[in-house]
Amino acid sequence: LEGGLWCFVVVTNPGSDRLESVSARLRLASPGGEYQEADAYSPLNLLEPGTQLSLAAYFPGPLPQEVQITAEILTALPVPLDDSRYLPARLEGMAFEVAPGGLSAEVSGEILVEGETQAQTVWVALTAYDTAGKVVGLRRWENEQPLPVGERLAFVAQVYSLGPAIARVEAQVEARP
Repeated sequence: LEGGLWCFVVVTNPGSDRLESVSARLRLASPGGEYQEADAYSPLNLLEPGTQLSLAAYFPGPLPQEVQITAEILTALPVPLDDSRYLPARLEGMAFEVAPGGLSAEVSGEILVEGETQAQTVWVALTAYDTAGKVVGLRRWENEQPLPVGERLAFVAQVYSLGPAIARVEAQVEARP
């Protein structure tokens, strides 16, 4: 193959603590024993308990025809309970519409920041899945303006598939003062 390869790995937080700076090392190995490694990162800093995030890494080409991919977690740091670097935020009314052919989807919804401090940074991670539940696309939408407490922010963003048609899209939000 002349082209490169995007690889996704889904990381789940099974614990009761919030985690940040989640990363993984992906290893792409050929049957002949050659391998490449790449570090995979999430579009958000924060991984809430009981949730999952997709991490992405790119392997430049050319690549062998057959490869095996493995992943290991590199970092997942606990966030103290009294940490004020993240604000409570939620998505409401999230909807998506897949374009004809299934290679893109438009995602919309509203973001609400709770608490007593306005958000200077608001990110939404969009993860697209195929009918088998495999990640086929990943994107981060970023708000460019502060979001005052109690105000709603409407967002519309596109996420694209790197292969199979998109069957569903999930979204997660992160807000910081």
